[in-house]
Amino acid sequence: MALYQTFHPIVFLFSLLWGIFIYIAYEVLRFIRVIARNNKTVVFVTDLLFMIFSAIVAFMFSLAYNFGQLRIYMIVGFFLSFIVLRLTLGRLSIVLLLSFIQYFVLFPEKLLNFSKKF
Repeated sequence: MALYQTFHPIVFLFSLLWGIFIYIAYEVLRFIRVIARNNKTVVFVTDLLFMIFSAIVAFMFSLAYNFGQLRIYMIVGFFLSFIVLRLTLGRLSIVLLLSFIQYFVLFPEKLLNFSKKF
């Protein structure tokens, strides 16, 4: 099967795009982990789910875009976009996540404790 000359750079750009989706799944699982206050069981389950999701995405990506061949630039693309988003948006998302937890999780607990006094 003959490949055209721009095939590999296009697959690399698509792997960067799919790395964004992997990062979004990571953020959702991190949100669950923080809500559960880093319970060991929850951490294990979320890590397992993330590994399974990442493996399925990499496998399906290699089937769809690269004829089932796993190439190093695909893994680099996934990893590069994940790391860039983690270092940029990850800092912002943790601030937003902590403020969300403060208002929607800890506030009812404080309100309940305050009402117990009376």
